[in-house]
Amino acid sequence: MLNPGEVLERMREGEVRFGRYRIHFRDRGREVEGFLNRALAEPGIRIVYGPYGAGKSTFLRKFAGAASKRGGLYIKYINFGKRSLEELLGSVLPGIDNRAINREIIRDAKELDVFGMFVRTADIVWKLVDLAVKEAEEARAERLVIFLDDVDKYMRGKGDRHYNALFGLLNALADSIENPEEDVWDDFVDKHANVVVAISDQAAVDVAEDLGDKGLAMYYLLWNLPRRAFEEVVEEVAGLTGARNIDVELLWNLIGGNLRGLEQLVINYGWDVRRWLGERVIRRVIDAFSGVGREELGGGRIQRRLLRRNIVIRLSVPGGSSLSELPSEPWVMPNHTGGYAYQVPAYYWVVRVVQDRKSLSISPDDVLNQLRK
Repeated sequence: MLNPGEVLERMREGEVRFGRYRIHFRDRGREVEGFLNRALAEPGIRIVYGPYGAGKSTFLRKFAGAASKRGGLYIKYINFGKRSLEELLGSVLPGIDNRAINREIIRDAKELDVFGMFVRTADIVWKLVDLAVKEAEEARAERLVIFLDDVDKYMRGKGDRHYNALFGLLNALADSIENPEEDVWDDFVDKHANVVVAISDQAAVDVAEDLGDKGLAMYYLLWNLPRRAFEEVVEEVAGLTGARNIDVELLWNLIGGNLRGLEQLVINYGWDVRRWLGERVIRRVIDAFSGVGREELGGGRIQRRLLRRNIVIRLSVPGGSSLSELPSEPWVMPNHTGGYAYQVPAYYWVVRVVQDRKSLSISPDDVLNQLRK
């Protein structure tokens, strides 16, 4: 049995990217313990979801490196991201000269519809499963975990706007787990196996929820960094960039532990909060409200729009639970049905101004004044 403390210590080794800089990995002790003792305690599919930029990929990649080949556990990690089909195939089958295969994929991909994309993607996943099973068997592992990270980003980038191909893939994976065929799982049929699928898009979360408990599926929320860890990152990045007099309290209330949001602010906007608010946050909220009448700006229709535009994300799905401790802040709104939260707090403050004024004509200073009330 793996010790969460030992895994966390190994995860702290090395650094992680922050723009052109490298920073230390911050503690995720609660998530490591929950992942080992709850999410991976039994076999089946695990859906890990949470805000864009919350650090899911960093956590899963570091966890995979720290836990693999220890305690009888073998892990295969692959990040789909914005990679092409041929890049994915090359990562699944490393060390082979697959230029001819790549040419065939590139040629066929020009004509792919959603079904064709699902078939191609599923083919890669099955190759991945086969490779992982063989490697785990050679390592004499008793437990196997296959991470499929950023699958929603990949599917969306290939034109699967409604995630039909994503659902097809999840459904096929669930079938393979419930009815293991020797040609899929081979010698791992009677052992402990998990397939972990990480997603961020709210629409993809809704699609994944349709899977229910098929394939022994369970759902886990992974949230942004807690406040203290976020403050440590801000201090470290300020030192690396030479920034002075940084208002950490303000950044927490605008970014709320979301490292991608902080990275955008620092790398793309040089710590300029007003420009970041105007160009990245306010613009996106106004776009979400496009076509809504003044009298409707405070209604329930708005919340549905915010969910569809990934400005808001649901906190739980039926049967799901959280790996992270959620902050007690106004932009996190749990309730008896699960509730929802803003992907970054800045969206919350912008929406507050829009709804209070029933107007889309707002400035960064309006938002900052609302926050300081």
